[in-house]
Amino acid sequence: MRRGKKHELLPQSLWPAIDDAQRFLSLYTSDSIEEMFTYAQPKKVPHIFRSVKLPMLAVFAGADEFGDRPAKEIERWFQKHARNASFKSVIIPRVKHGFKGGERSVAREIKQFLAR
Repeated sequence: MRRGKKHELLPQSLWPAIDDAQRFLSLYTSDSIEEMFTYAQPKKVPHIFRSVKLPMLAVFAGADEFGDRPAKEIERWFQKHARNASFKSVIIPRVKHGFKGGERSVAREIKQFLAR
């Protein structure tokens, strides 16, 4: 490491509640027991996701800087595995993970979803 330059694998600000390596791996390893949305493992059946019976809205950021794949690909996975007739998904284009600048679009989608 060069003097005066700090290199981080993942900035602390992205995982402030993670105390140790075990918890980090539990959250960020694709074959973890905590992995509810299994799109990282194409052959794994998403039992938890499929068991949801309540209406569900999934909102994705079109330019999510933390996504490991394009939002459209993740949305396709959700649509493919949804067994809930009240499932809806939407991508808010050009917004990052926090949806800054897309708040009105998110609010509109939620409002439309709740009105159904």
